[in-house]
Amino acid sequence: DTLSLHDALPIYYIFNSACSNLADDFKAADVPFERKSKAIQALFDLFQDVLNARCQPILSAFSQAPLSKIQYICYMFWDTCSWSIWTNENSDDYYKTIANVMKRCLDLDNPACVESGLHGLGHLAFNHSQIAVPIIDNFLENAKNTNENLINYAKMARTGSIL
Repeated sequence: DTLSLHDALPIYYIFNSACSNLADDFKAADVPFERKSKAIQALFDLFQDVLNARCQPILSAFSQAPLSKIQYICYMFWDTCSWSIWTNENSDDYYKTIANVMKRCLDLDNPACVESGLHGLGHLAFNHSQIAVPIIDNFLENAKNTNENLINYAKMARTGSIL
């Protein structure tokens, strides 16, 4: 069951800061951290219930083929969604919350969603290694992770050097 371009556009529109200000407006809203944290944590439902079931089980970073819209959204989610960057007094709390969503993606069945989690953690590792690197290290130490490309991608993410 694939998600068509038409079906994928609302996700893209809501979370991609180049298309709308919705994600930025959420960040700027005068709402307590606890409420924002619950909304951020709900992103996992998007990955688990929508992307995990609908993306092709392929890795985008190592693919030579053009990406479908849904594959692109999954892979580049943490690049395009401004929720990955916080600059306020609770920044560490927000980064830990976002990292937890990425961490949970590492346990999904679809390698595309695992790669997305690693991709986001790779960006986070660049400026917040104390949050991201332990999660990536735990992923690398997990004996069930046998996909060599995901292991190599995790090693790249650990240093913030992701594709």
